[in-house]
Amino acid sequence: MTMSLISTRNKTTIAILSVLHLLCDLICGYKVIGILAIDFYDYGFFIFVIYNTLAFCFQPFIGLYVDRYHQEKRILLASLVFLAIGLFINIWWLSAILLGIGNQIFHVAGGKVCTNISTEKSSHLGIFVSLGAIGLAIGGNLYQYRFIPYVAIALYFFLTLASLWLIEDKTENLKTNDKPTKPLINKQQILLSVMFLLIAVFIRSFLGKIIHYEFEINLKLLLLLPASAALGKFIGGFIRDKWGSFYTILVSMTLTAMLLLFFAQSKILMMLGLVMINISMPITLFELNKLLPGKEGFNFGILAGILFPGVVIGMLYNYHAVSYAIVVLVSSLLAILSMYYIKRGDLRG
Repeated sequence: MTMSLISTRNKTTIAILSVLHLLCDLICGYKVIGILAIDFYDYGFFIFVIYNTLAFCFQPFIGLYVDRYHQEKRILLASLVFLAIGLFINIWWLSAILLGIGNQIFHVAGGKVCTNISTEKSSHLGIFVSLGAIGLAIGGNLYQYRFIPYVAIALYFFLTLASLWLIEDKTENLKTNDKPTKPLINKQQILLSVMFLLIAVFIRSFLGKIIHYEFEINLKLLLLLPASAALGKFIGGFIRDKWGSFYTILVSMTLTAMLLLFFAQSKILMMLGLVMINISMPITLFELNKLLPGKEGFNFGILAGILFPGVVIGMLYNYHAVSYAIVVLVSSLLAILSMYYIKRGDLRG
């Protein structure tokens, strides 16, 4: 469905799905980071791998299913079931599996619904993806407050029911008058453009993991830093809609390099750096949807899937001043060049 204006009903749908995103990641963060990783410390590596592999790397597969069969409502309801059972069950491997699947299917179904609301703007994509980082931070760092997950799963239940009522069924439209139009570029250009977008997303994930802070990270910052990342995702779509994808990435990644390299001792400026890094989140999703129309579920999944390798490689990185400077500069330049290649025909688009 393509529309320049988003109805009040659809704005409400986007808002509810964004809050559900926060709750989904809060539930998973609470159980995986705050409970399983502590109570089953000896199995921490396996918990990490099982959960993240299912939550991230398998998203493209459920995305293909959603694109083909358009069962977003049923999948959102299924996510509630998986998350609820995974939250309350105390078998570590089964809990990790259920939470990973619940997280995976929610993100793809929710992302598909939000994309279908409007294919002309990216602001609503930023709204949807933004709050997940805050939910993960709350669940993973405030796990000692045992009432939090109960409140979260109750809210998830009621908001899921509300979303099922609000979401409009797009299946018939897609079968008739709303079939996606293929982009007017050849397959080689599409493949290269997709590759460059994946590089840009990998860079964002990798940089976010290796950031060097020259100050102590306390509980307050453990919440404020993810909130800064969420703010970047939230405003990224709005800025792109005004400036275009290339110029938004050019400015944000240039500022990212400057802030990360020269202001590591400043808490405020490093939070601003996190804002700048994450501005690209809704932009890359928006551009991939333009390259591969009708594959919105797969597009969301493949971009999420590339996040996990970025995090893993970032975890293996050992800080050294010179190598850090090189990595930040090269990564920022690659992100800019990737978007330039994609948008070289229309830098304001």
